[in-house]
Amino acid sequence: MDQKRKAYRDKHREQINAQKRAWNAANKDKISVARRKRESTPEYKAKRAEQRRNYTATEDQKIRWTENSRRSARNRKIKAVELLGGVCTICGLKDDPVVYDFHHRDPAEKDLAISKAKTWAAIEMELPKCVLVCANCHRKVHKV
Repeated sequence: MDQKRKAYRDKHREQINAQKRAWNAANKDKISVARRKRESTPEYKAKRAEQRRNYTATEDQKIRWTENSRRSARNRKIKAVELLGGVCTICGLKDDPVVYDFHHRDPAEKDLAISKAKTWAAIEMELPKCVLVCANCHRKVHKV
């Protein structure tokens, strides 16, 4: 039963969260006044800040976070490669997104490495400054 409940929650997460937000907005008077008062005190805020600073994630959480981070980075790269055409601008290679690098035309304009960007918005700002090249051609371009 737990697996079914989890699958349902995962599938309907957006809808459930929207329902919770709507209920909270419509029933503010039912939400404990004492709780709101307690949570607004400086002592409570300091205690919560300390708890957040001292929080230690379990190994399972760390593994899950790492996997999610890698998956997100991979998805961002796939999207960026598709946006730049998916073909090496030097040799014309069309292959798996893993083989491509983003070469900045003018290194002086480079604000950050696309591989280090954490958000799609940051990548979108950097992509117009780049050309898509395969790893082999990128090595040749930077050969001394």
